Amino acid sequence: MSRPWPGAFIALEGIDGSGTTTQALRLIQRLRQEGHDAVSAREPTDGPVGTLLRGLLAQNPSVQDGSGQGLGWEAMALLFAADRADHVQRLLQPSLAEGRVVVTDRFDLSSRIYQSLTSPDPERALPWVCSLNHRFPRPDLTLVLDIDEEVAAERRDGVCIKGFLKPDVDLPKKPKPDPVTATDTAPTNTAPGDSPPADAPAGTAPAP
Repeated sequence: MSRPWPGAFIALEGIDGSGTTTQALRLIQRLRQEGHDAVSAREPTDGPVGTLLRGLLAQNPSVQDGSGQGLGWEAMALLFAADRADHVQRLLQPSLAEGRVVVTDRFDLSSRIYQSLTSPDPERALPWVCSLNHRFPRPDLTLVLDIDEEVAAERRDGVCIKGFLKPDVDLPKKPKPDPVTATDTAPTNTAPGDSPPADAPAGTAPAP
């Protein structure tokens, strides 16, 4: 099945502290070394809605932990979808249409999993969150960084990460959506996320 664009779209996903930002940067560097025109992207973005989201998460990370002290999961899901729509229109679609390789630090798999897990009923929330994101382009490849939660927690504590989930959120006790189901039919691979940055594999991109 041919892709609807001449470029290549790669998304890196994983829990906070898994190394998505580090590995996305390493992958972009490797792609550029190999002669690809690689573009760096991230979510939340630096656009108007993404900036709002980053401010909300920095001021009160509990908006994503289901504690009810911040914005509800529905509001967060809508904000992330709005930021993603701006991201697609402003950067992703133009870059892919130009034949560039886009590497994004998180895309809609984060929303599908995090917003559903922080809802009262994850199994019922997931289809609704998926419906908010179904019109966005599917990555050609999604890399999910697999890492032990204790290692990720140490990383979060060490750099004071304020992101999608607080370190004390106990994910294993909640129903966990299948990442493959949550990404529809997009190719999804897992990669180790607990290697030192210097040793972790950079990966390769699909040929444009």
